Amino acid sequence: MSNESFLKVSKLSKSFDSDIVALEDISFTIREREHVSILGPSGSGKSTLLRLVAGLDRPDTGTIELDNRSLKNIPEYKRDVGLMMQGVALFPHLNVFRNIAFGLKMAKLDHNDIENRVNNLLDLLKIDSLRNRDINTLSGGEKQRVALARSLAPAPRLLMLDEPLGAIDQKLRQELLVEMKEIFSQKGVTIIYVTHDQNEAFSIADKIIIINKGRIAQIDSPRNIFLRPNSSFVAEFMGMANLIRCDVVENKNSSLVKSDLGDWPLSSFLLNKESRLKKATMLIPFYAVNPNGIEKKGVQAVVQTRVFYPGYVEYSFQTTKGLKLKARINMEWKMPVFEDRDQVSLDIDMSKVQLLPWKLSNS
Repeated sequence: MSNESFLKVSKLSKSFDSDIVALEDISFTIREREHVSILGPSGSGKSTLLRLVAGLDRPDTGTIELDNRSLKNIPEYKRDVGLMMQGVALFPHLNVFRNIAFGLKMAKLDHNDIENRVNNLLDLLKIDSLRNRDINTLSGGEKQRVALARSLAPAPRLLMLDEPLGAIDQKLRQELLVEMKEIFSQKGVTIIYVTHDQNEAFSIADKIIIINKGRIAQIDSPRNIFLRPNSSFVAEFMGMANLIRCDVVENKNSSLVKSDLGDWPLSSFLLNKESRLKKATMLIPFYAVNPNGIEKKGVQAVVQTRVFYPGYVEYSFQTTKGLKLKARINMEWKMPVFEDRDQVSLDIDMSKVQLLPWKLSNS
C-alpha cells in the first residue's frame, strides 16, 4: 500500500531580502507514486517551493518530511529527490550515454549497474539510437528525452520537474507529455510537475495545486478544478468561465440573484460557500452558454468575435447591457455557425453556474 503522506509540507514560508515574500504558510501532502502539478502565474512561488524541497534553499519557517523523515538537516545529495530544470543543462563535452551515466558515476555505482540502468532508460525513452551522439547534434525533443533519462537514472523516489517543456513547440510538447506520463507510471516514481500551462498540468496530474502570490489557492483533482473552482481567482486564472458581478437580494419568501443578465432564484445556483452572500460573483462556464437565433426568452447579444480551435469554436459576445460573455461550442456538422455582428439569443444552463464571493483576484 502506498504511503498516503509520502511528502508532507507543513506551514512552509520563505522570504528574500526580508521584504520579498516568496511563499507563505504552504501546507500539503502527496501520496507515494502520485503525479502532482503545481500551477500558477509567473512569480507565484512555484520554483521556490521546488528548491526548498530539493534542499537548494532553506525555508524561514515550516517543515518538509519525505517518507516520515524530516529533511531539515539532510543535504540535497542525500534527499533521494531528483530535479529537472527548464534549461536541460546537458554537458556539451559528453555524449548521450555519458550524460545519462554522469550522476551514477559520481555516486560510484558499479560499472555493470551503470550500464544496465542507462541501457534500460535509453530503451524506455526510445533514444537507444542516440547513445553515442554528440549533445550538440540533438534536436530539442531529443535533448528533453536525454535530460529526463539523466533525472531518472539515480532512481529518485521523488522527481520534480520545473517547466521542463517550456522551450519546445506545442505538438512535440503534447507527444512528450503522453510519453512522460506512461514512463512515470512504469517507473513508479512520485512526480511534482511545475508549470504555468494549464494544458500541461491537466495532462500530467492526478492532483493539481494552484499557487498565487506565495499562497495556495486550491488543491484538488483536475476534474474538480475544472468543474468546481473554489474562487474567482482560480476560475479567472484557468480562463474557463465568465465572471459576472451580482447581488443577492433576500425577500420574505425567497432570495433572488440580480445582475445585468437578469434575475434568478438563489436556489438555481451551485453555492461553494456556506455563508449568505450579498455581493457575489456569478461564475458561468464557457460551456454553459449556448447561442441560438433570435429568441426573446434568452439573453440578447451580438457576436463580437469567432475563433475556431481543434474540436470547438469560441465565441465572444456583448449583451445589450454591455456585458461581455464567451462560449465554447463543440465542433459538430449540425451546429449553427454565427458570423461577427450577428444578433443571437444566449441560453445559460443555470445548473452549471456557481455563485462565489465577489472578488476578481486574491490580491
